[in-house]
Amino acid sequence: MARARRRIGRAAEFLSEVPFADAVRVCDVSGDAGAMPALLQAYIFGKVRAPPPASLEYYCMCIAGQPATIRLQAVAQLLQHSFYFCAIKVVHGDNELLAATLEELRSLVDSAAVAEDDWEVAAATWRWADADRELFVRQFSELPVISHFEAVRRELRAMRSRAAAALCRAERELLTKVVLDFSAQVDEDIAEARAEAEAAVAAEEARAAAVAA
Repeated sequence: MARARRRIGRAAEFLSEVPFADAVRVCDVSGDAGAMPALLQAYIFGKVRAPPPASLEYYCMCIAGQPATIRLQAVAQLLQHSFYFCAIKVVHGDNELLAATLEELRSLVDSAAVAEDDWEVAAATWRWADADRELFVRQFSELPVISHFEAVRRELRAMRSRAAAALCRAERELLTKVVLDFSAQVDEDIAEARAEAEAAVAAEEARAAAVAA
């Protein structure tokens, strides 16, 4: 980690000019356990102004092309910093990794204790990174549930502190639906893959039996 930090530190003033994919390659994320956390800190978490959705999309695409161990390392960092949708995106397409990520996200959402009558507690126990939420909303903007969520969120934000708990609850409920929907799709994909594998085995056994006969 220290070596990665030194490496990133020496180039910090130039990072904004270096494409993330190039930084990932130069910093040897596969050989240095501290490289990916340091890069995420430099490009996302440590920014004074959050990166725009297009940049987040690009970062997720770059990470998604890394080995499973690197993606899981990134997932842990993204979840820790409340970039929930980005965590899903970097493992999407790998049912095993996605299932593990969804399980962890569900645990985080369920464990966020929101006291509806105490806005200070509500605000302190739940957070969804603005940039991550914006990326999510933009990607699914055509869905009615997103339009409803955005309308509710605008109304609650206008009420300021009095509606903090309700706003947190609305975000948690939306993420819970996301987790359930993705989990259902993962289960369906796994079942389909298992059925195809079993059918292939049965066909091979039938061919072998026919040859033996």
